[in-house]
Amino acid sequence: MIKKYNSDFHPSILNRLLLLIVTGLLASSAAFAQTASISPTPAALTEANLNTASLGIVLGGGETFIDATLPVGSFALVGAPTGTSITSVTWTSTTAATIVIAFNYTDFDSDQSISINILAGELTLTSSGVLSSSSVSVEALQEAATINDPGLNEHTLNTQTVTVTLDEETFINPGTMGSGNFTLNGAPGGLTVFGFFGTPTST
Repeated sequence: MIKKYNSDFHPSILNRLLLLIVTGLLASSAAFAQTASISPTPAALTEANLNTASLGIVLGGGETFIDATLPVGSFALVGAPTGTSITSVTWTSTTAATIVIAFNYTDFDSDQSISINILAGELTLTSSGVLSSSSVSVEALQEAATINDPGLNEHTLNTQTVTVTLDEETFINPGTMGSGNFTLNGAPGGLTVFGFFGTPTST
């Protein structure tokens, strides 16, 4: 004798099953969504303060560092300006670390976005490849140099003095600069830089 079963599910039972399945999928996704967020010090990074700035890393989604030894080579800068490097990585907890970066002041004129890649070997849950962090922006500075016009003309040109003023820029070591560090552009024949004086970093 063949028994016949009713294959129709009650709508409320079906809805509960679907809810359980969806909830389970969401929980599973959350469990495996490892994250790494970074925050800079100073809070607003610029071309001028990038050297010796630091990036605080906080892991999320259950991710932790495998131990307190964090080699610099296990961390990579992504999208950083040319001349930027990592000088140290310091473990502060199982889910946090601080990266100190160096910058050699190679000029860049458009804003940059920095993030960090962490090798899986330093992490407990990420099994291969890298864990990529969030990103922070670095503002580019538009450097300029201006000179004053003391009323130059052919009769007063000899021994005349002009002042050079830098904007968003500084002289590295003004105390050792001389006339050879300056070039006249578009000057009439016979005009040269005779001397240089001043010690401010930007004029």
